[in-house]
Amino acid sequence: MDLRSLFTMEHKTSLPTGIPWPAKFLYGLLALAIPTLFLQAQPTAFSLPYDLDDHQKVLSLSGSLTEISGLAFDAFNHSLIAVNDEMGMLFCIEPSDGKILRKIGFGKDGDYEGVTWNQGTIFTLKSNGNIYLYDNVLGLKKDRIKTQLKSGNDAEGIAFSEELHGLVIACKGRFSIDKLEKDKTIKGFYLYQLNSQTMQEEPLFTLSDDSLMNGMRLHPSFSDYSKKGKERLLKRAKSFAPSGIACHPVSGNYYILSSIGKLLVVVDKDGELLWVHPLDEDFHRQPEAICFDDLNNLYIGNEGKGLVAKIYVYESRQTDD
Repeated sequence: MDLRSLFTMEHKTSLPTGIPWPAKFLYGLLALAIPTLFLQAQPTAFSLPYDLDDHQKVLSLSGSLTEISGLAFDAFNHSLIAVNDEMGMLFCIEPSDGKILRKIGFGKDGDYEGVTWNQGTIFTLKSNGNIYLYDNVLGLKKDRIKTQLKSGNDAEGIAFSEELHGLVIACKGRFSIDKLEKDKTIKGFYLYQLNSQTMQEEPLFTLSDDSLMNGMRLHPSFSDYSKKGKERLLKRAKSFAPSGIACHPVSGNYYILSSIGKLLVVVDKDGELLWVHPLDEDFHRQPEAICFDDLNNLYIGNEGKGLVAKIYVYESRQTDD
């Protein structure tokens, strides 16, 4: 069957008579192409692969980690690595019970806000943007990385991206390197490239208050709340200020905590907002630390706020998000 017969047969009952076959041919092409283009334009629905209302384990931490501010997973030693935001000390933790296995001094006491790991190297972030490296295989301190970020950016979280082979840094303060930038409704996330040892001058991506509030409105349970409940959720979304970040080992999506507002936000590799989730405030009193293990399980660490610091563990329901 030739193209002329194909389109005249397919659409002969839906078109007025007397239309020449070339016009029918073009109509047929459009009829086939438009649905395909429409389907391609629809965003893929994101499904959070964790039930954040049902943690599978709680790890109670030592008093020396009451001020836990960062968390990473060491795949070589199958242990967690935590940092206290006042001490130049790394804490290796047993992931089954939260007990401290070993302590590693890496620097002077200071405001340390995040930690991540890659192939035996531990990267610890200071709030002024400096990154301290420790080779956990050889047991050696390595050179410090001094980024363009300053104290005004208030760096609060760091994550290793396998795809970008770099460190993604979350800033709670000024989103721009430009000191004249005063917009407080935007939060910036920067990439430090390990191969070139340079940091991009522009953010890898940003998140605005408006986008986060829109994301909250799209949460499946948002419609279940009362008017006052919805207003409170939107206020929590607007107060977003990153306190921790981790890169999902399979999807590459960024999972970002906000201690203010008690939120978990998910952003894809291109910086598109996928999910805004209000954490249970009864459990997550001050979420500051986040990481994934080698089974994609999610760990969220909370400062003690005068009590015992805890890590809540959520088992992965899928392997690709």
